[in-house]
Amino acid sequence: MKYVVVTAVLLLAGCSKSDNGFAALEGFYSLESIICYCPPIELVPNEQQWYLDPTNGTIEVVSEANEQYEILASGVYELTVTPDGAMSYTGVVDLLEVADQQFAIFQSGDTLHLSTDIEGNIADAPEYIFMKN
Repeated sequence: MKYVVVTAVLLLAGCSKSDNGFAALEGFYSLESIICYCPPIELVPNEQQWYLDPTNGTIEVVSEANEQYEILASGVYELTVTPDGAMSYTGVVDLLEVADQQFAIFQSGDTLHLSTDIEGNIADAPEYIFMKN
C-alpha cells in the first residue's frame, strides 16, 4: 500500500503546467497569410504578432491590423490548448481557446495554421497562417 501512495505522490509532484505537451507552441508568431474564399488581403509584415506561452497559459497579442481581418485586439489573454485529435486536411488538429473564442490549430515546423472553423469545414472560415519568428 505504501508503494501505491509513494507512486501517486511522485506522479503528482512530477506534473506541472509545462507538462501539457504544448511547450513546442511557445514563441513569437507573425501572421503571414490568410486563406479564404474572399478578395485578396494584403498583409503588412509583422502587423499581427502573437506570443504564445502555453506553459503559463497566456497569449500576448500586438495588432496594428485593419479591423476587417484582425483576429484579436492587442492585449494579454488567458490561453488554453486542448488536444482534440480530430483530423483535417492538414493532419491532426488541437483546440486553442482564447478570449471566449475557439480555434482549430495545427503546427507544422515553424508554421502555425489557425482557423475559427473547429468543425473541419474549410470553406466556412478563413485559415490564418502564422510563422514562428
